[in-house]
Amino acid sequence: MNKIIREATKQDSDTIAKVVLLAIGVDIERLSEHTSPFNYELVKALAEREDSQYSYKNCYVCEVDGKVAGAICSYDGARLYELREALFQELEKRGTQLGKKITDECESGELYIDSLAVFKEYRGQGIAKALIARVEEKSQLLNIPTLGLLVDNENPTAAKLYTSLGFVPVNIREFLGIPMTHMQKEV
Repeated sequence: MNKIIREATKQDSDTIAKVVLLAIGVDIERLSEHTSPFNYELVKALAEREDSQYSYKNCYVCEVDGKVAGAICSYDGARLYELREALFQELEKRGTQLGKKITDECESGELYIDSLAVFKEYRGQGIAKALIARVEEKSQLLNIPTLGLLVDNENPTAAKLYTSLGFVPVNIREFLGIPMTHMQKEV
């Protein structure tokens, strides 16, 4: 198995959109049935931009034998409001005013892992760990000593993975009405 992790490019926007939706619990096999304002077209548009949370510039992609297996999106938590502005703009273009009601999912002083997902057929091969390791390297380069993420309290598998990698729970945050555990790791 030949596994590489690389910086995402604009051409990866399709993959990034699927990863973000998978990370928030959307069944990507049924994308056409997904009617939420936070849908594939929206996330793909955000991934193509350079100024959004989901920008390809904030993502790494893992390829296994030349096929995309998963991806991770992360950014400096201090830039949340600046990066989120693109989301509000794209929602407004689509006639949706969801935007300003979104609670903060991260904080200044942490490199926030916004979205991480590995496609089903590649799970259990260490890809998520490798993607997180790449983000740890990024945090050191940016001199941001803490990684942060939210994990859904209904996803014990993800919580177990993050704990095994040294993340510890720091508080509970409600995000889009769902209580989630905010976890951090010092790097």
